Amino acid sequence: MIEKIKSVKEIIDSIGTRKEIAKLFGISVSAVSHWILVNKIASKSRPKIIELAKEKNINLTMLDVTPYRKRKRVVELSKKYHELIQDKLNNEPNQGIMP
Repeated sequence: MIEKIKSVKEIIDSIGTRKEIAKLFGISVSAVSHWILVNKIASKSRPKIIELAKEKNINLTMLDVTPYRKRKRVVELSKKYHELIQDKLNNEPNQGIMP
């Protein structure tokens, strides 16, 4: 397992070749090369990259594949999501449990 991935190139190289990634995503090899060049994975492709990494026992999160300038927003949305889940759990009545 990779300790800490620092660049899109490392992410892509750990999952497969540029040609393999391009085929899996239905995009050109040059598009994958562009991700590497700009160090940014297309936003619509990030969930699938995470899924492919998990299949290869590589621990990636959405934060790992999000450009630095957008990471603050990802963290904010993640916190809101967890708060909503916690509120839902706290507000649901105990079903099937007698007091």
